[in-house]
Amino acid sequence: MSRPPSTTICLDIPQGWLIGIDLYYFNSPPNFKGIKLVPTQKTHILHWGKDASSVRNGVVFEAKEGEILVFKWDAQKEEMLTNQTLDMAETLSLLGESYPYMLTYEMITEQYKEMAQLGDFGLLSDHVSGSVISAVIGAADVIVSSTTATDQEADVLKDALNKSRELREARNKDKSESEKGKSAESDDTHVTSNDPESSNTTPGFENLSSEATLHFPRLTPDQTWKPGSTGRERTLDSLDSSWYIENVLLKDSSVSALLGYFQLSFLLCLVLSNYSSSITWRDYIKIVSKGEELSSKNSAFYVQFLGTLAVQLSVAPAEYLDGLLELSALMEPLGNLKEIVFEGQRGFNNEEVAVDPKLKRSFEKLEGVLEKMGYQVEKPEEEE
Repeated sequence: MSRPPSTTICLDIPQGWLIGIDLYYFNSPPNFKGIKLVPTQKTHILHWGKDASSVRNGVVFEAKEGEILVFKWDAQKEEMLTNQTLDMAETLSLLGESYPYMLTYEMITEQYKEMAQLGDFGLLSDHVSGSVISAVIGAADVIVSSTTATDQEADVLKDALNKSRELREARNKDKSESEKGKSAESDDTHVTSNDPESSNTTPGFENLSSEATLHFPRLTPDQTWKPGSTGRERTLDSLDSSWYIENVLLKDSSVSALLGYFQLSFLLCLVLSNYSSSITWRDYIKIVSKGEELSSKNSAFYVQFLGTLAVQLSVAPAEYLDGLLELSALMEPLGNLKEIVFEGQRGFNNEEVAVDPKLKRSFEKLEGVLEKMGYQVEKPEEEE
């Protein structure tokens, strides 16, 4: 058959596995062959796992006309094969036979809505463009999981492993010199070490370099000052992140892309329970919450950001709030933003600037969502 309209997902997976697309979940039925007529020009996330308690894996993609994504579970290797590793010619030749056994996207949204997470996936992903997906993950069939690390987290792990290797090599050197001394005393003694520390291989390195990582922009919420700045200038930039947002986060990017990264970090946390993404999500909130000058210059961005955050929190499962999301730790940064919004902003020359009423309403809406969940945003206490 010719290529079908919309995006088609050929999915060969064991019966009974917990499958999902966007916020809809279902157990793979008998003779299930995939999902068809996936709405185009929109971002989607396909995800799967053996059951609700297993590690979840998934792919994020922007649906296109005539696109075919193929995923086949290899039981022997215990891995998911994709377009890059399968014979696409063979798959396309069998597409006509498989197509009738595929579920339409619309059918899934109707038939399995009782298993869906509440929320409008479109509002959660409207800034997650194909370019954002490509920058963070790569191609549409690159698989990420609950355990996939960001580049920053992977670098931290590599540094820890390097330090472990250096310590081990130092211990091995001392041990070797000690054994040489013993050998000189007794030529009949042959020392054979079975100690794993005698190996030069660092545990963890063998797979680390080959694993996929998430290429989110590198964020430093605790270091938002200009390079080379000292003293008062550094202090001011650490209290007001406006320079950092404009000259680092938005240097080669756009407001829409920044919001896209923010949304994608939340979705990977929400759907795949990816902890590294939750760190990125919190870092964005910490940085944006102290952008006093920028909130005055570009209140429209802040209205969008706060609106996005309110939508995200409204769909977050209760067990995520102080779990993966660590929401309690964000009350102080959001309290700082509350003070900026309701106590008045300052311009370049420290003059008072009238606050955009839309920004006030956006924060009040966010605060209402938080209060329903049992969280209270408080303005930071004045230092005595």
